[in-house]
Amino acid sequence: MKVYIVKDADKQSAIEKVKIAYANDVGKELVWTYDTQGKPISGSCNLSISHTSGVYVLAVSDRGVGVDIECQSRHISPKLGDIRLWTQKEAYAKMLGTGLTREIVNSFDGDDRVKTFDVDGKYWLSTCSDDERVEIQRL
Repeated sequence: MKVYIVKDADKQSAIEKVKIAYANDVGKELVWTYDTQGKPISGSCNLSISHTSGVYVLAVSDRGVGVDIECQSRHISPKLGDIRLWTQKEAYAKMLGTGLTREIVNSFDGDDRVKTFDVDGKYWLSTCSDDERVEIQRL
């Protein structure tokens, strides 16, 4: 799985940077559309996108994939857990393709496929995939 982080960019320029980087890394064009729920879909790979406060993240994998990024300083309801756990729930739900169901929000207690990274001491980035390799590239 490749994870691309783009800071200080709008959505369109972040997407363009990721497409260029992917083409350079893999040697083929990354093309996608969106389904009715706004999830990116591609015939050649699996994708997941997340953003927060000027940071976009796009994960690309041959297998199912989910990604989420949030500011570490963001506060959420204590009933939902801390923000780090929230990113894990989001990434897990995106990989499953279910969205954040009440069951996932209330009962998620981890999954071996979820990996969480501290990005610059400012963000929590969580990925979920059957692909055990995680290559993070900052653009």
